[in-house]
Amino acid sequence: QTNHRVAKWSNGNTTAGVLVAGGNGAGSTADKLSSPWGVYVDGNRAIFVVDRGNHRVQKWDAGASVGVTVAGSTSDPGPWSYQFNSPTAITFDSYGYMYIVDYSNNRVQKWY
Repeated sequence: QTNHRVAKWSNGNTTAGVLVAGGNGAGSTADKLSSPWGVYVDGNRAIFVVDRGNHRVQKWDAGASVGVTVAGSTSDPGPWSYQFNSPTAITFDSYGYMYIVDYSNNRVQKWY
């Protein structure tokens, strides 16, 4: 969280992880994260990161050096359906719908 990155660790490897998202310091540009919390990896190895400090969800395709905002925005947090306020977790259902825990708005949002 405070390193503003997501790393992948191989089973049994305790010495070095592989950077898969963020890692360029805190920020709101496509190559940065701010307090990442939740992570979901899909069948194509794309990584969805709940970027709590930026109130968004970023998708990082396997091997990508930048992410794409797929939900929320880096604007101010808010209560509207297109906004989050400190999101913390993510999951998908079998139909591909994304569910995000929107912590400070006390709700779960469903994205298509």
